[in-house]
Amino acid sequence: MLAKRWFFNILLLSGIMYSFVLAVNVLIDPYGVFRTNIVYLDKGFNERFLKIELLKQNKKRFNSYIFGSSRVGSTFPEIIEQYIPGSRFYNFSVIYGNIIDANKIASYLVANEFPVKNIYFEIDMNAMSSKIPEDAHYEKQYNPDVEQTSRLLFYMQHLIIFPWGKMMRKVSNHFSDDKHGYYDLETGVMYRLSLDKKIAKDHELYIANTPSFHETNERTVKIEPEDYTLVMKSLKHLVQLCDENGINLILYTTPLNHNTMDKFTIDSALRFIKDIANIHDVWYFSGYNSVTLDNHNYYESSHYLYYVPRWIAGRIFDDKTVKVPSDFGVLLTKENIQKYEIGIKENMLKHDREKKESH
Repeated sequence: MLAKRWFFNILLLSGIMYSFVLAVNVLIDPYGVFRTNIVYLDKGFNERFLKIELLKQNKKRFNSYIFGSSRVGSTFPEIIEQYIPGSRFYNFSVIYGNIIDANKIASYLVANEFPVKNIYFEIDMNAMSSKIPEDAHYEKQYNPDVEQTSRLLFYMQHLIIFPWGKMMRKVSNHFSDDKHGYYDLETGVMYRLSLDKKIAKDHELYIANTPSFHETNERTVKIEPEDYTLVMKSLKHLVQLCDENGINLILYTTPLNHNTMDKFTIDSALRFIKDIANIHDVWYFSGYNSVTLDNHNYYESSHYLYYVPRWIAGRIFDDKTVKVPSDFGVLLTKENIQKYEIGIKENMLKHDREKKESH
């Protein structure tokens, strides 16, 4: 009799604990998949899931898309729309977004008859790899409709996880007056309001207190052959998809802050940009120039400030009214890449020499 009571109590306690986990996952909703909207939606939610859900409810609202990682998240659709009459852009930036993401999402949109007339795609240098940190697993899961997998299983997975650290950060941010970011799912744009205020108050102090501006990085990130094959295959498929469906594809590389650019081996970076140019025309904003060498243009060594996208678009669309730095951006094609590759390599070597001399 006592054993039965113990068994019943353990079963009851397990049920209570399990119900608690389910309730907390739904109420706090760490990755935003349940859309309860009780706790402020901070960074790290599952954009790949939520943005598809929004588009499904607004299938004809947009006809053009911005692709890329969180670095392109600050690009306002109207910046590009002014240059392409009739375009209605949605910012489909996603955390760690890469070429494989862009290909998969674009393929889903076309296959499901979403209007797709233009794709504006920012390619990060680290997109030479498809690898994503393991701790970002739940942030990078695709919408089940994109993967053609079980929606029920997707929700069940998110019901039984319990990412305590992320939950606490989300709750803490919800009650904070100093929110570091804000996501507008209606446009897909990410704002960094509190950081903008700090920069406006004292930009020099902000730079001095931002650790990533003061790092010394080594060139260790390189192409992994097996992984790289899949990346290039995805890019070729994306280009073919656009060609076959009359989609205007605009490719450009991220103007990475010099501290981040310092992480890539010269040979890998050069091969990556050459391979892209031989597949499709690409605007090159990477390397070391007056924009990327100036920390004033960045929130930290990974994300640029909100006005840089205007310079990028100004160069791409040849807008003379925008004061684009003269050394910022050049169009690379399969016809001229051999002409420019020597200059790109020398630009990186010159930076390394100057950095070594300064230390």
